[in-house]
Amino acid sequence: MSKVRIGYDNHLENLQSYVMTSGTEDASNLFANCIDNNIYDWFGVTSTAGAIIDVTFASNVSASYVGLYRGVGITKVTIYYRSPDDTSWIEAGHKFTTGTQPIYFDFSKASSSKWRFEFTATTTITIADLRLGEYLTSEQGVYIGYSSPYLSRRVDYKTNKSDSGLPVGRSIKSQGYRNTLNLEFMTDSWVRSDLLPFIKHAEQKPFYMVWNVSEYPDEVAYSVTDGNIAAPRHSHAGLQSVSIRMTGFVE
Repeated sequence: MSKVRIGYDNHLENLQSYVMTSGTEDASNLFANCIDNNIYDWFGVTSTAGAIIDVTFASNVSASYVGLYRGVGITKVTIYYRSPDDTSWIEAGHKFTTGTQPIYFDFSKASSSKWRFEFTATTTITIADLRLGEYLTSEQGVYIGYSSPYLSRRVDYKTNKSDSGLPVGRSIKSQGYRNTLNLEFMTDSWVRSDLLPFIKHAEQKPFYMVWNVSEYPDEVAYSVTDGNIAAPRHSHAGLQSVSIRMTGFVE
């Protein structure tokens, strides 16, 4: 089974500058809105031919994934990095998309101080969340008893009633997913070097999770932890396990 991949690292929080080389930024919805770990605001492009955004960091940053959520109007996302001699852009990876579901794609790790996002579109676009960083991959896959976020649907309803109190149907107040990710057979060294930094991030900020990237790469969950994360525990002859309750959105 494919190992779990989690995209939480986000260099865009620390970018030095950005320039839109194609497209027109919505003055009321700036690029900063999609890199602030909130999805109640968004970045907007008012032109209808897509957008190209060049981001610059103070020094080289290494990246191996892109995450995007609520990208309205976008049909393709492409990420580039600047060549070592600073003469050309090299494509790192791309993803075709429709709708507003969470998007995750990874690529061979590259390092540069200059990166480029190209958003292909034929309409105006908005983006609620955008990430660029290195993904975390679990030491093992998930086992019996796990339910994919895509199938772990959670819907909150409001029951509508007439003036006389008769039920007249239900309205959806919110919908998303909720489940528990159980990671087992983890070495002590991996828990300390890889898992702990993610736990510290997840205590405050959201992340992208793909439970089986080889077979279901489009089953991406934009997630937060659902309560405190239980401490990892020794459970398998010197190896550790942890259970992480998660909630969020898959579409």
